[in-house]
Amino acid sequence: MNKLLRNILIGFGILTAAISTLAAVVLLATSGLRTTADRLFSELKEGNTKEAVQLFSRQVNPQTLENDLKIFAQKNSLNAFKNTFWTKVSASGDSGTLEGSIRLEDGTTIPLTISLQNNGSDWKIYSIKEGRPGVISSPSIDRTPSEENLLDITSDTTDLFVTSIIENDFQKLYNSSAKTWQEEITPEEFRESFNPYLKQRENAQFINYLNSLKRQAPSYIEKQLINEETLLVAKGRYAVDPIFTFEYKYILEGLSWKLVAINAKI
Repeated sequence: MNKLLRNILIGFGILTAAISTLAAVVLLATSGLRTTADRLFSELKEGNTKEAVQLFSRQVNPQTLENDLKIFAQKNSLNAFKNTFWTKVSASGDSGTLEGSIRLEDGTTIPLTISLQNNGSDWKIYSIKEGRPGVISSPSIDRTPSEENLLDITSDTTDLFVTSIIENDFQKLYNSSAKTWQEEITPEEFRESFNPYLKQRENAQFINYLNSLKRQAPSYIEKQLINEETLLVAKGRYAVDPIFTFEYKYILEGLSWKLVAINAKI
């Protein structure tokens, strides 16, 4: 055989082996993502929500996760889960993503995007986005919630905000916030940040004003967006006198958007 041709063939063989090795490494690195996700749906099919909670990252607030999972499983008929089909699997450093769908026994498919984190030994789920009503509806390109879902999210925040001031108890609002925020601020520091409002608690007119917010639906000043920090930003107002404006920020944590910032002005 011609020496040059032999060298080329040898080189091609080495390249082929290198590509095969690289493919095997990538498959090994991403197989854990599939394993975690598949186990999640298997556990939810059997109704094992407590076991399913253990598959999520420590960054996800466990206080609301179990209930979120029960709702997610019920609304998506996961008792009839059959299998998963992942069209895109990627991992970079400690972060990974699965894109694809789950299939139910009746043939229904539900599109999903799952974000995961590597905690050093295995992959844990950080968030799930799904493409039909359930936990999070993501019909738009930038995956912001639908207008109806956003209205529910912001109204719940306002109701908790108002109730916390009136009752001088911010524990429920604090518990509903993102775990990442809770790790940066204590419950007492959280409460102290609302002191300007608490100083007016003895003012009956102010309390009536706050209660009126619960009876109103907000309108939005700007279209909701996902900013460069992957936070959902909602800016709006309530048509009361004086006008109540707000900017709430949320992060997708587990199965729902969790509060990470409040900026309210009267």
